[in-house]
Amino acid sequence: MQSWTEGYVAEVDYTHGFYRELAPTHLNYVLLCKGLQAPPLDRAFTYCELGCGQGNTTNLLAAANPQGDFYATDFNPSHIVHAQTLAREIGLKNIHFFDDSFQDFADRAELPDFDFITLHGVFSWISPENRQQIVNFIRKKLKVGGVVYLSYNAMPGWSAFLGMRELIQAQVLSQSGQITKRFDLALNFAKAIAEQEAIYFKSQPAALDRLQQISTMSRNYLVHEYCNRHFNPLFHREVVELLDEAKASFLVSAHLGDQMEHFRLQPNQLQTLQTIEDPVLRETLRDVYTNQSFRRDIFGRGTVPLASLAQRDRLDQQTFALTLRSPQIPKEYPCPVATVHLDAEPFKTIIASLSDRPHTMAELAQQLPKLAWRDLHLSLAIAVDGGWAMPVVPQAAVKATRETCHRFNRAIARRALTENKIQLLAAPLVGSGIAVDQTILLFLESMWRKTPGPELAFETYKRMGLKLQKNGETVESDAENLQLLKTSWEQFQSQTGPWLKSLQIL
Repeated sequence: MQSWTEGYVAEVDYTHGFYRELAPTHLNYVLLCKGLQAPPLDRAFTYCELGCGQGNTTNLLAAANPQGDFYATDFNPSHIVHAQTLAREIGLKNIHFFDDSFQDFADRAELPDFDFITLHGVFSWISPENRQQIVNFIRKKLKVGGVVYLSYNAMPGWSAFLGMRELIQAQVLSQSGQITKRFDLALNFAKAIAEQEAIYFKSQPAALDRLQQISTMSRNYLVHEYCNRHFNPLFHREVVELLDEAKASFLVSAHLGDQMEHFRLQPNQLQTLQTIEDPVLRETLRDVYTNQSFRRDIFGRGTVPLASLAQRDRLDQQTFALTLRSPQIPKEYPCPVATVHLDAEPFKTIIASLSDRPHTMAELAQQLPKLAWRDLHLSLAIAVDGGWAMPVVPQAAVKATRETCHRFNRAIARRALTENKIQLLAAPLVGSGIAVDQTILLFLESMWRKTPGPELAFETYKRMGLKLQKNGETVESDAENLQLLKTSWEQFQSQTGPWLKSLQIL
């Protein structure tokens, strides 16, 4: 009898992350940058996530986009219990979770057709049969004009690591017991083999670097990445051919950096790429130039190109907001062939303006009259790709979203009293989420409870057996831990709080 897991790791739950590329606002902005029409967000829309994991991304997006109707499935029941429990805590009425296989999910009569279908990573972690079921689902349930976000481990970048992964997986499968312990044994085994000057590791130094890198990463994530029986990094062409069966064509990478070719490719590489007309060959060549190991692709069914003037008008009218406080914005935006300095113009003016309030691109253009329109557009795309700015949703949508986002944030802040798994807030202004640390969540909870913030955080951390760090070292004394929290509270009141208000979280 075949296991319901079908070779997929179910013994250990997946991580509690949030993936901003799955947000409809992000997908639509990327498509706008490419000059393509996207499903409108100022009216009701339908959204589906396949392989939703813990459901944090879908729950947050449902809270931040109450005009949407959200559906999600993951065949690990413990993931869905977590997702449904959180949805009930928030009081969401526009979210529906299932623990179905992809085939069973497609057969549900109550499912609508979808404007958005998203998958993060799962496509390369499953069997060929399950991949085909996903293709069948998309063919059956994607609307005309709808889009698919599909991220996956990619070739050729993964080629250097396949031998290392096989060694780890073979060692895991040869042992019995709790899987994270087996993984640690396998990781140490692989390191020992590398130290014996195995020719594989000598010829693939990137694999040796990866061994060291993953040693400090979440075991829950690594078990899913390295221990699933089915693991198949894919070339872009293979994915295009599969999605063609679903009547979905490749549109653009959801990673805005991939559109900035002159920052990623050498001049001679760019010159060669520009001679290639076939879109699949172009993407394949770009992947070879950059040794791509993870792709974030957007596909569509019947997407309509925008006239160039219509695209420009929409970009001019698009409002942007900072999603990091200005002191947290890095000084550089690293690229393979160049480094963009964010402490120089035009970024100094952009950051200063957005620190004051959200601005449209047209408003920013007035403040940078000598900057070409194309360069301003590129600068804002860098800001969004860097994660320190996001496109803002229409004002009417913000008003409708405040209540559901507040309920989401209250639920997450309450959970911070007993666990530190979810460190996210739903931001009404951008229809998406932002990452925060547990201390900020506890300070928010104290504000909503009307209790002293430092004391609540101190008692919570003490119950959890956690201590703060200062200059990379653990602070041992209770008095110093409390003092550090008091200092953080002052910063929260003077800086973090106003920033959260600007995103309409407070």
